[in-house]
Amino acid sequence: MDGRFVRVEVFTDTPGHGNPAGVVVASQPIPDPLQRRWSESVRQPGNGFVWPAAPGTFHARFHTPGKEVGLSGHTALACAHAVLSGSSGGAQRVRLKSRTADLEIERADGMLWITLPRPVLEPFDAPLTRIAKALRMDADGFLLTTRVARTGDGDLLLPVASFIDLVALTPDFDTLAAIATELGTRGFCVFSTRTQDPASHVQSRFFAPQIGLNEDI
Repeated sequence: MDGRFVRVEVFTDTPGHGNPAGVVVASQPIPDPLQRRWSESVRQPGNGFVWPAAPGTFHARFHTPGKEVGLSGHTALACAHAVLSGSSGGAQRVRLKSRTADLEIERADGMLWITLPRPVLEPFDAPLTRIAKALRMDADGFLLTTRVARTGDGDLLLPVASFIDLVALTPDFDTLAAIATELGTRGFCVFSTRTQDPASHVQSRFFAPQIGLNEDI
């Protein structure tokens, strides 16, 4: 099988400070078992696999070290960068056909812009006291005026009160993984309006230890 491997750091201009992903660009479909073995071996937080579907369009699959996922934004951007950087015709736009959505990605002004599908959210009755303990956070640290929601990919969106410093959280990942397995959820996204960057309105952290990704950074 012809192909090449590219390691990309997303969301940064400084090497070593981005969100890393490994991308395999192949000339033909990559079997699912091979994708899993590669992801478990390379163990990048995001592992992408792409091969041609049509002119300007590629099939794409996304994996963490522990599991295939339907959508990973930073891995999709890494896949687009790998494809566009290897294009001999100077293409500036690519479509990725994942298992769950078609993603349009365009290079403009020296950056990549991705159009994501609108998320589908539903209220979720989460055991907040247990989750707070696993996060090693104050039991009353969740913002109860905002409902916990669950995404179509099974991630919990957990609003945190502004007196909690998200950056200082040091979760108990074993306990968090056990709760995720019990709930049948993929990950925990904790978010707050308390931010380090004054230009940002919301700050978040994402934990998914049960699929081999303690934190997606």
